[in-house]
Amino acid sequence: MVLRPVVLLLLLFSLGCGSSENSSTIAHDLTTPEGAVLTLEDAYRAKDVEAAIRCKDFQVEARLMLEKINPELAEDDLIAQTAEVLELGFRAEMRDSPPNFDGVSSTFSAPQPYNGRDDIVQLTETCSSSGGKTVNTLHAAKTADGWKVVSIPGD
Repeated sequence: MVLRPVVLLLLLFSLGCGSSENSSTIAHDLTTPEGAVLTLEDAYRAKDVEAAIRCKDFQVEARLMLEKINPELAEDDLIAQTAEVLELGFRAEMRDSPPNFDGVSSTFSAPQPYNGRDDIVQLTETCSSSGGKTVNTLHAAKTADGWKVVSIPGD
């Protein structure tokens, strides 16, 4: 399938890091962008595919991906089909090689609007573990169900 490498890349972009040093002050729920990331990471640690799916919004991911390729492609039918492929790819990755977040702690920068939008934010997560420190740029979208983690290719 042609989209499989794209799905793998999107999964890598969506990965943050494990339980954070500041997680005691951030609710692990979908009420904040940081909370959405932490909730997704909790699902990764639990290897709970359905919980991870609830933390992501594949419709928003599909729309953003198609708009980036060509804004004319961002039509409802193609968005729905693309979102389905993205979700199937994410499920396959969770089944075949779930991320491991054991022993990782993280802190977040303040979320910033993504491309001037109020409904999508970019945040930076600094991750620390015995293997060192990494910095990841993550995105979250405000949805009717709360904040959800979204992958934006190329960002």
